[in-house]
Amino acid sequence: MMIRKAEAADLSAIQTFYAEVVPTIEFEITSWIPGVYPSIDTAEKAIEEQTMHLAVLDGRVVGSVILNHDVDEEYAEIAWQNPQLPAEQIVIVHTLMTSPNYRNRGIARQLLNYAEHLAKEQNCQAIRLDTFAANHPAQQLYKKLGYRYCGAGDLPSWQGEGTDACVFFELVLAD
Repeated sequence: MMIRKAEAADLSAIQTFYAEVVPTIEFEITSWIPGVYPSIDTAEKAIEEQTMHLAVLDGRVVGSVILNHDVDEEYAEIAWQNPQLPAEQIVIVHTLMTSPNYRNRGIARQLLNYAEHLAKEQNCQAIRLDTFAANHPAQQLYKKLGYRYCGAGDLPSWQGEGTDACVFFELVLAD
């Protein structure tokens, strides 16, 4: 399997991947809403910003993640190890997904390891992320990979009505 930055030429393969993944999203554990988020528009924007990364196996997209420095304002309320870090020293993980046909094969783990490598290359000091409070499988993965639970809080819901209960994790990077 190869993990690499997505390019505009990947858009068709990403659409196929999203068509495979989005119907399997369990709203109860992710708060993602098919047709709202994640969407191909989100992917296109991330490709333009050069922040979308793909796991490719045998020519197929089997996983994806968006890695950038964009934090929600609610992140300021979380008990990070170093809450004063500037955004450019933090990689934020967004929209980590794997193909339902390739789950439990370590793809999400490899994407997060890739994020760690990329963050170190960029001289970042931490990786941060949030997930829906009910998404226990994701939380277990983050803990297993050394991410520290930093607290809980509410983030605006994807449909723009109310908030979603989320939990926040951080991996502090060693020099």
